[in-house]
Amino acid sequence: MVTMKTSEDGRRFITMVHKLCQSIRDCPVPVICRAEGYALGAGLEVAAACDLRIAADNAHFGMPEVNVGVPSVVEAALLPRLIGWAARRACC
Repeated sequence: MVTMKTSEDGRRFITMVHKLCQSIRDCPVPVICRAEGYALGAGLEVAAACDLRIAADNAHFGMPEVNVGVPSVVEAALLPRLIGWAARRACC
């Protein structure tokens, strides 16, 4: 994201993340996320798009960009259904 200089760069990035997540959801076979280490921002959204998530003990999930006013991409809307409303505040 450091290389993004214009709003169009951001729009292009968000579009690519959305297309990736949509492709994962449209895949005719189950897609499994294996998370190890940090899954932040778009990484969390890609994990949320998968059918199953398996996390190592050192896995950390979050959307730190929202703390500085950068909105999450559309796929963040999947999170309440996956983790519930109460857990949402604890993880992000």
